[in-house]
Amino acid sequence: RGDCGNSSIGRTSRSGAASLASRTNERSRLDRLRTLFMETQGNILAAAAQPNETACGNAQTGGYFINSFFGALHKETSYLYEEEPNWQAVLDRTMESATYKTDRLSGCTPQHGIYKMK
Repeated sequence: RGDCGNSSIGRTSRSGAASLASRTNERSRLDRLRTLFMETQGNILAAAAQPNETACGNAQTGGYFINSFFGALHKETSYLYEEEPNWQAVLDRTMESATYKTDRLSGCTPQHGIYKMK
């Protein structure tokens, strides 16, 4: 007996072939990534913070803005997400998440990222 979450089982990685469900899910995710990166035109310019704000982060996860961006991109391209993937949603979610993460953070002003799309 013991705490399975904290006990060594002698393995450092998963083994076995991916299930059919996970391969199907990955295919759907690739299609969503293709929509964003290959079938969308234009440019995006984004900054983590506005003038007189600090772009904060920590040693474990890096900058809150880029961490929020990757989280938003992951959600937008998830096979569970039903909406059509789009950059507006990724960026809006990024800004909201970064502001939330820095809102009550000691030593950092809340970040209100900015972006322009053309």
